[in-house]
Amino acid sequence: MELLKQPLSKPLPLHEQVILLVVANNKLFDNVPLKEMKTFRSDLMDYFTAKYSDVIEAIDTKKVLTDELIGQIVKAAKEFKK
Repeated sequence: MELLKQPLSKPLPLHEQVILLVVANNKLFDNVPLKEMKTFRSDLMDYFTAKYSDVIEAIDTKKVLTDELIGQIVKAAKEFKK
């Protein structure tokens, strides 16, 4: 529930929703305490912006979630968690 909470006047961008859902579906949030979820989510997206902007661009422009793109998201999220 905390994962996709967003202000009514400022919805999350498409790429952020996709990345967060892929990470959640791959159970990479399982050991993140609920009270730290907002910070973790923000830091994860900062990491993607800094190191995996190509993934963000692919989501925003192609609007197709391929197996390859899912793999890149999971790989990047695992790197971030280390």
